[in-house]
Amino acid sequence: MKRALSLLLTFALIVTLLPSYMAPQTANAAGAYFLFPNENDTRANARIVSTKTILISGTINGVVGSSISYNVKQVTSTGLEEVLNTTEEITTGITTTGDNRISINSLILFPGMNKITLKGIAGTSMVSESIYIEYRDNPMLYDLKVTFENQDYDMKETEPTMLYSNSPNITQQGQIVITGRAPNATKVTIDINGRSYDFNVSTGNNNNRFSTSQLTIDKGINNIKFRVHNGGQVVETTRQVAFYNGEVTYYNLKISDAAKSSNLQNNTDFSTGSGTGIKISGTAIIPLPLHDLKVDPNNTVPTANIGAKLKDLLALSVQGGASEVAPDTVTYTPTVIDATTKFITVDFSYNLAPLTFDTKNSIRFRAPNLRQYDWSSWIDFTLRNNTKAFIHDINYLTGFDSSMTEPIENKPSIVKAKDLSRVLSLQSTDIPSGGVDVYSVPMGVELLIGNYGTLAGENMANITNLINNILLKTVPVNPTNPIVYKLVVDGNEKPLGQIVNQNVNNEQVSYLRVFLEIQKLPNSGSNTITFQLNHSSASNETKSIIARLLYGPYMKFDSIVDGMDVRFDSVNGTPESLLSQLGNFNGQLFNVVNDSEIKYSGTDQSVFLYINNVAVDLKDAGTLTKFQLDSTSTSSKGTPAFISGILNKAGSNTIKFVFISKSNNYEYTLRFSIVPTNLPTVPAPNTDGVYPYTRGQWPPVSADSSFNKQGSVYTTREADFDVYGTFDFVDLGTVPGNVQSSLSRLTLQDYIVTIDSPNWKSPVSWNLGQEFYLVDKDRNILTQTGGKDGPPIIINPGQKPSTPDASVQFYYDVNAQNFFFTINGQMMPADGSSTVYVITVFNAGVNGPRATHRLEINPISIPYSIKLPVKEERVTNRNFVEVIISSPGADSIIIGKEKAEKVTYVDHGANDSGTAYVEAFRAVVKDLRAGRDTKIPFQITRGDDTIKQELTVKYVPTNIPGAQMLETMSSSHKLFNNALTLTFKKNTQLIRPDHNASTGHASQVYNNNDILFAIANPNDGIVDRHLYEGQPPNYSATSQAAGNLHIGYRFQDEARQFIKASPLFWIDGGLADNPDPSSPAYDPITTGQDPFPFPNLLNKYTDNFAARWGQFDRELMPSSPGSLTLTYDSNVVQSAGTTITVFRFDPYNSKWENIGGVVDEKKRTITVPFTKFGYYVAVKLTRGFNDITDHPYAREAMEAIFSKGIMNAIDPIGMFGGDRYVTRGEFTRMIVRAMDLPLNYQGALHFSYYPETITNANQSSSIYDYRYIETAARAGIVNGKRPGFFDEDVELTRQEAAVILGRALQLKMEPDSTKAKKSLDKIFKDSGNFDFYSIPAVLAIQKKNFIQGKLVNPADPKEGSVFDPKARLLRSDAAIIMARVMNDMKKLPKIYN
Repeated sequence: MKRALSLLLTFALIVTLLPSYMAPQTANAAGAYFLFPNENDTRANARIVSTKTILISGTINGVVGSSISYNVKQVTSTGLEEVLNTTEEITTGITTTGDNRISINSLILFPGMNKITLKGIAGTSMVSESIYIEYRDNPMLYDLKVTFENQDYDMKETEPTMLYSNSPNITQQGQIVITGRAPNATKVTIDINGRSYDFNVSTGNNNNRFSTSQLTIDKGINNIKFRVHNGGQVVETTRQVAFYNGEVTYYNLKISDAAKSSNLQNNTDFSTGSGTGIKISGTAIIPLPLHDLKVDPNNTVPTANIGAKLKDLLALSVQGGASEVAPDTVTYTPTVIDATTKFITVDFSYNLAPLTFDTKNSIRFRAPNLRQYDWSSWIDFTLRNNTKAFIHDINYLTGFDSSMTEPIENKPSIVKAKDLSRVLSLQSTDIPSGGVDVYSVPMGVELLIGNYGTLAGENMANITNLINNILLKTVPVNPTNPIVYKLVVDGNEKPLGQIVNQNVNNEQVSYLRVFLEIQKLPNSGSNTITFQLNHSSASNETKSIIARLLYGPYMKFDSIVDGMDVRFDSVNGTPESLLSQLGNFNGQLFNVVNDSEIKYSGTDQSVFLYINNVAVDLKDAGTLTKFQLDSTSTSSKGTPAFISGILNKAGSNTIKFVFISKSNNYEYTLRFSIVPTNLPTVPAPNTDGVYPYTRGQWPPVSADSSFNKQGSVYTTREADFDVYGTFDFVDLGTVPGNVQSSLSRLTLQDYIVTIDSPNWKSPVSWNLGQEFYLVDKDRNILTQTGGKDGPPIIINPGQKPSTPDASVQFYYDVNAQNFFFTINGQMMPADGSSTVYVITVFNAGVNGPRATHRLEINPISIPYSIKLPVKEERVTNRNFVEVIISSPGADSIIIGKEKAEKVTYVDHGANDSGTAYVEAFRAVVKDLRAGRDTKIPFQITRGDDTIKQELTVKYVPTNIPGAQMLETMSSSHKLFNNALTLTFKKNTQLIRPDHNASTGHASQVYNNNDILFAIANPNDGIVDRHLYEGQPPNYSATSQAAGNLHIGYRFQDEARQFIKASPLFWIDGGLADNPDPSSPAYDPITTGQDPFPFPNLLNKYTDNFAARWGQFDRELMPSSPGSLTLTYDSNVVQSAGTTITVFRFDPYNSKWENIGGVVDEKKRTITVPFTKFGYYVAVKLTRGFNDITDHPYAREAMEAIFSKGIMNAIDPIGMFGGDRYVTRGEFTRMIVRAMDLPLNYQGALHFSYYPETITNANQSSSIYDYRYIETAARAGIVNGKRPGFFDEDVELTRQEAAVILGRALQLKMEPDSTKAKKSLDKIFKDSGNFDFYSIPAVLAIQKKNFIQGKLVNPADPKEGSVFDPKARLLRSDAAIIMARVMNDMKKLPKIYN
């Protein structure tokens, strides 16, 4: 014995030392490795759940936690276990702990039986075990509450819910709201007072709540029917609500005999053994005080007498009865009544006089309602003899057709049901009093027979009593064409019957359901049909319905219905197997008056069948009305091979049936889809998968350094990102031009991709009928032209899936023959949570095969995203940089040394709506050092966490469009390698142009504004095109259009004789505080703006420069004129300096102005006064006018004066007008322009001007306007010709010109008139012709050699000269005079003349 025991122990030791690979690879059902105490490993004992997503938890035994995965299979519940659907291996949502605990979160189940198989490594082997869970998705309903007048009441199942109104106004109706929970339901339908309402069920957070809108209830009892839906499943229940509105309200009405009691409602059938001893009872709510309506309605009944008085005041009236019935019993509550008691609840009962059976009775109730009686509405009921059967109801069977029955030989009154379950499952429809529409015969009706046991026996043992004892007639009777009907029986020739329970007046009542087939109706149109039970054990009462026969032929296939799906394996299936699933296209014609008209072939063919627009051959199937494919026809168009060849085996198919007769043409078109059984995949095989990548990068790469993959989870510190993923569910070919034809063979809506995330308000659902792009293997979008820049090939353009949370786009790779998607503009949650995406792919509708992939992204520390500068602009041509950083949940960010302001960043193009609004932080870092890297540190704080990072930019100054410099306003600015110099006097500030006005804002002063200097594009004025940022719709087009108009076309129009000789500079100092009352806050813009501000911040000023036109209340100008020096083209020769000038575009006046300028020919610079912000450019005169070129002596002077903007041409297009006379207005303008006098014209005016003198201010080409005259008058340079009038259009004399010049130049003049006259006599021979006032000025001007006299005799200068003081001054001579003056002022070189 000891030896045997020793051998046994040795063998056991050897077994334990065997390597694990010798063990079975799959654990047994007992659960050796995965132990879940609440679960079972057999289908029969599966745990039942009612939610789609569950949590399971348990322990593991010897399994490596990180190796665990699972899949879920939908399997059959009983019989041989078959797999209906399956998921891929899932590794997410699994949590294991050091003490071997395991939990699986968010495990998604299929409807029905689920087999969950877990796998993992134990030792060196892969082990697996399975558990079963049954998910019952049937709808449920509970926790019903009704809200009435802001108070909640539980809705009771067994009795009415009482609602008492506290409203001071009495209404006959009230408003309620019903709430409840409906797990597994999609909607709840509520029927109340003859109306039906549908309400959705919320599935968020699995609360399964529904809430109705306001529903109307009537005074008294309200029956509320609930129908809870989930697909084809419906659960129905009823509740009652009683509404008391301050008037008499009845509820809980009953009819009873000695044996039983039933709820009393209108049209109640009450079965009893006798017409005597019938009692009516109920409850009434009666308002107080109670008045003595029998004696004096003004008297109230004392509290002690209420019980006795109620018996006197209550009554019941029977319609047709001789007298009212007094109550048998009356009780009430509360019994203790005081002044605060508003009503009493009264229970009453009445004993009725003997009644007859099968006769409708009508009653109503009387009760006191304060000072008058209240009568209820009439209530009808019928007493039924409980020893006799009766017809309770007649209903129409809409789904009945002749294929459900077959005749029985020699049995003319009955037909046999072919499929009992099919007939019994028919849904009935109430027949309205106005009748039911019948579209074909035979028609089916059901009879519900009450007290059926007396006729058919309680167990339906005597159900054959019904044969030949259900009589149908039409009224009136049609003897020549009577109604034909038959009772439906089973295989034993017993009437097919079914006991059904219905909720009648909130009570369950049993009825016998039998079926009748009406094969023929006498008339087309309305037929009144009566029904009667003709048996001694049944009531002989008749009931009637109206059936309207709407006659006409129709066709029905045996197996094909419109919209059906047929699953077919296109690889292994055969034409015969496919046609078998389609019932071989067998069908039948109905309602054909003359069967002989049915012809399937021949010259008189009347029946045609088309499949996908191809005719196929038919023949009859034994009877003329039934048809089948003719596989033996000579054309072979009915063979399986031919039919299979024209069917679309991966999508929709269209069948058209046509019947042409003498009296009718009938067509029926229906569609069905063939769904391939190939399974979808995500990610697509042999692709880089599903992953996040850096925002805006294209093409994406799976090895993105910003996203680290750890197992199946990605980690990142990026705040925003994009997502890329591949999938496959159908091949559309490799030729772009054939994709559309491939799609035409598919049911596009069955090929679906859904993408969901807990951070989204709604999921994305896309199908092949929506927009997608075609791409090549390098993910380049294919174009219609085949070239790089052609229009893209877009399939189903414009039909994008929509969601407010993301921009999702889909693509088809014609080389790899699979698909991919991108999700753009995603943000990590602000609270630091993970982001999860669940991608599900279907290729046969949502009920077909599917593949699912889960992508999880976890944040590291504090995520952030640098919105600006974008990577492409971190090497910049600006001495400043705008830094915008988003960091979800951040409390603050310090950029450089500045605490960044919190802003809302507008990310254009982030999703389908075009914009995404991102909370971010902004700072402008100035004074970047040229030619070297600048490291900009930033620190992000969120709660107690802080991170420090840095951003590197490099400023590389280059004088090309796009160059920008931002400097705080100072006395000197030297910019763009001295291409632009701007200086101001000390203490110059920025002020409003209307600083002398009396408004509250006029006196504002702005200090330390940042001035923006930029080099703009010379053709459209754009500084920054924002090429690397997402742009709002039409930003680029609108900017370019405005720039082309004002900088391009208008410059060409208003400066057509000039060409730009320097860069186009934009100079801006910001905008003044908005004085508009709609902007009450102090809101100046203290930083110079780009001429086309980019709308990348919410509430940012975004009007372009052209929009400033007329906004003078926002304009800023220097308090003292500055000096602007521009360097012009060094290739311009020195002698050309007289034709160099500066043009300025003033955005507030919206016009180009020639503002002249002093040229330094050696330095190639030109200097002008700086009085306004705007565009500035040095230009050179390229062409003058013919009358300047041809002038004998003043060409150089006129060119110089025109170039400097001192004089304008008479005709800007064709003629300068040198030989015209200069007017007083023009000469005044010349003086002001030549002396660079700041315009001073606001306020009250010196003179009354001609209208055109005012409007000329808007035309830069006008030769004068009131602003210059007003400026000169205020400076004391000019006076009027007469009081209040300047006479600006009067031509100027030579002596007047001398006087104006003398005053303007403040020349020293002789004060002694005698000396002056003597001096004049010596110089000019015509001294006697001068006006007295002009003599000193003429002497001074002549001394400066500005205006000279004319020789009396050019051949002999000794004869002297004359001045011609009253001669008019030519414009050519005026140009010479001004050239001399400006030369004297060092503003022009000496002019040859």
